[in-house]
Amino acid sequence: MAAGEVWRMMRVLHEGGAATLERLAVISGKAPETVVARAVKEGWAGEAVMLSPAERAHRLQALSDRLLAEMEKEGRRSGAELAGAKGRIDEILASVRTLEKFGDLSKQIAGSHEQEEEKTDAKIADILERLHGQMLAIARYHAEELAEERDHE
Repeated sequence: MAAGEVWRMMRVLHEGGAATLERLAVISGKAPETVVARAVKEGWAGEAVMLSPAERAHRLQALSDRLLAEMEKEGRRSGAELAGAKGRIDEILASVRTLEKFGDLSKQIAGSHEQEEEKTDAKIADILERLHGQMLAIARYHAEELAEERDHE
């Protein structure tokens, strides 16, 4: 790990950036997976788990499957048992609605990150294009100077 990266993360934290587990891993020199595992094991408050979009989708799907299985189990009851299970069914339905909203929010967040990356990429491309133009202008200038020096010789 480069010392520059450590200093950059330290500055981010000092200037009010979130003390994410990734940043803590960089500063401590530990693997991000090690820091995440420790945070989860000890129940650290805050950002306890860094999930990739694929991991998040997998976990949401697993939770959805469990809720569906519970709903099917409750639905197999009959008569008075079914009437008594109404509270649990309402809880499951509320969980499903919450899960749907969380899934929608996750998609929106992923989409906004992609848009930010596209904007950043466009800005970088613009800067590189301008630098390229400036480098060409400098090269032409020096080429003209060299040509003039040869002409005077």
